[in-house]
Amino acid sequence: MTIQQIESAILELPPSEFRKVIDWLLDLDYQRWDEELESDIEAGKLDFLAQEAIEDFENGFCKYGDRCQYLHKGFEQYRDG
Repeated sequence: MTIQQIESAILELPPSEFRKVIDWLLDLDYQRWDEELESDIEAGKLDFLAQEAIEDFENGFCKYGDRCQYLHKGFEQYRDG
């Protein structure tokens, strides 16, 4: 089946069936994105982002205002064991 045939078939669907196709495609897209993200994490491709976040947090850059002091205290306890 070609892409044009798939597109034509989709255009002929009644609204309820079209919604099912959309939902299925979105679920599939989310699943594939999750798999790619997990693979990237396992491969260490996102380690630099985690390190940046930890460094920002340790240097007091936190978007939670006064609550950061409590978060930071808990992080220090976790980090230091």
